[in-house]
Amino acid sequence: MRRFSRIGAVGAFLVVVCTAAVALAAASRPPAYCNLPPGPKTPVWGFHTHGGAPITAATGSYAHGRGMLSGTHGTGLICQVDRSGSGPDRQIILTLTKGKISLQHALIMGGHIGNLLKLPVRVKSSTDPRCHVGTLGTLSLWATYDGIHIDWAHFSLGKSCQGHNHRYSGPSVAVLIPPHVPA
Repeated sequence: MRRFSRIGAVGAFLVVVCTAAVALAAASRPPAYCNLPPGPKTPVWGFHTHGGAPITAATGSYAHGRGMLSGTHGTGLICQVDRSGSGPDRQIILTLTKGKISLQHALIMGGHIGNLLKLPVRVKSSTDPRCHVGTLGTLSLWATYDGIHIDWAHFSLGKSCQGHNHRYSGPSVAVLIPPHVPA
């Protein structure tokens, strides 16, 4: 009986060591950094999740983007990186399409006043073999401005990119939405 207990304890120890080694290897692999080319010096809209920092854990996701608005149209670039427990990081770069933007001011959501910006987007590049270049979607951004910080960013992309449909919220999300759009 005693011999089986030792074998069981050694087996359990090896499982813990192997699990920790796999998690450490995944966390130490080089992250995709979402390096976007330089944008406007003073973007009209922008956001970042998790401080805009690369993923340091074995799993996670982060995104950031910025751009300009004029009337009902806009420009800009957005990057999102996903890390699963296995495989390389999956990065997508989105650009605004020629579709109409939607900007609503002084909305009340969850009891807080803020601005909602909906941007039509298209996948410009992708390292995710399932998420195809050209896939269309929407990026919705919410920024509160009543002294309470409850911003969020929501990606809603077409079927091939559903793995990138995330809603980021919480204190590590910062969104900039203009009080009005230049004509």
